[in-house]
Amino acid sequence: SGLGYNFSAEMEYLLAPRLSTGAVVALDNARDFNETLVFGYLKYWFNPQVSASQPPATIRPHYSFGDPNR
Repeated sequence: SGLGYNFSAEMEYLLAPRLSTGAVVALDNARDFNETLVFGYLKYWFNPQVSASQPPATIRPHYSFGDPNR
């Protein structure tokens, strides 16, 4: 029992036709559980891009301590 909440935000910006940058911020909380994730990335594209991907195609950490289906 208890109150749980989740917050997540992602953004990606195209710096050049082959280079983009982005960031991810996430916060999960429940009575006995607290997880926070903040990271940024720089991505090189082999093919030139016209715009940043919508929604952002972020790079995810290879580990996950939460739900394996996320």
